[in-house]
Amino acid sequence: MTGEALKAVVFATSQVGVPYVYGGTSPKGFDCSGLVQWAYRKAGVSIPRTSEAQLAGLPVATGNLKVGDLLFPHPGHVVMYLGGGQVVEAPHTGALVKIRKMTEGDRAAGVRRPDPNSPPDTGATYTLKESSAVLAGGGGTALNDALSGVQNLLKTLLSIDTWKRVALVLLGAALFALAVRSLL
Repeated sequence: MTGEALKAVVFATSQVGVPYVYGGTSPKGFDCSGLVQWAYRKAGVSIPRTSEAQLAGLPVATGNLKVGDLLFPHPGHVVMYLGGGQVVEAPHTGALVKIRKMTEGDRAAGVRRPDPNSPPDTGATYTLKESSAVLAGGGGTALNDALSGVQNLLKTLLSIDTWKRVALVLLGAALFALAVRSLL
């Protein structure tokens, strides 16, 4: 997979564990639309700030989801599609950015595609190798964001299911290896 959508997915998922902050647009805290705007901006794609404005983007049939598509349960909330029936979101006050299973309600208000060249859904989320390659091409800023994301992932490990913990540890190890390799 290639494209800005995959990069946006990598950047958004690197923020798992960051607290929800109303109006937040940085790794210090995100609201739902701030997370997807930040991730796409890091990937080189400019999208509007609010979920309402993001909903005005390129409409997509709900049966034609691609990695990086924005799903709107209602006009005031947005989640990013990761592929394989998974989404990443900054859910609400008191919660952390997280990955979860997509629900039918996630598409209630519509689906939009910020990157018309986004890769198709292959039924699985991106791989560690693809994530590393995307981040490696992003330069030092991407590396710093990845390391920040690894720290956030590790903070949440004690509060999640064992199988998710294993997956996050593997992702963190891959990102850490990428960081070390780039420093040598």
